[in-house]
Amino acid sequence: MDYNNDKSVKISKYLIRLSLIAVLALAIMGVFIINYLSKITYIINIASVFEKYKIFYIISTYSCLSVGFYILISLSKLLNNIDKEEIFTKENIALLRYISWACFVIALIGMISIIYDYAWVIVFFVGVFMGMLLRVIKNVFSRALEIKEENDFTV
Repeated sequence: MDYNNDKSVKISKYLIRLSLIAVLALAIMGVFIINYLSKITYIINIASVFEKYKIFYIISTYSCLSVGFYILISLSKLLNNIDKEEIFTKENIALLRYISWACFVIALIGMISIIYDYAWVIVFFVGVFMGMLLRVIKNVFSRALEIKEENDFTV
C-alpha cells in the first residue's frame, strides 16, 4: 500500500474507534437523554405524546445502538483485513453481507418506529439506502474474488 492508502485506513480506523466510543456513551447516557427530552417537551406542551411513547423511544434507540455497535465492530474487522492486504476474500464478502443486513435491520426498526414518531422515516430511508449500497459493494467484491481466483488458476 502506498502512503495515502495507509493514511486513509488509519484515519478510518481512528474514526471507527471514535464512533464506538460515541455509541457506548449514548448507550450509557441514553435513558438520561430521553428523560431530559421528556422534561423539555413538558415545558413546550407536547409532553403527552412523548411520555406516552417514551418506552418505545428507549427500545428503538437501544435497538439501533446495538446494531450500530455490531456494524462498527464489523467495519473494524474489514479494515483490519484491508490493512493486511487481504481485500477480496470470502471473509470480507461475508462481513459486507452482514453489515448490509444490519442496515436493513436498522431500517426495519425505523419503519416500525414511524408508528409513534415520523422522524424515524429518516432512519428508515438511510438504513435502506446504506443496505442497498453495501449489497452492491458486496456483489462487486464477490465478482472480483471470482476473477482473482480464475487468474490464480491460469498463472
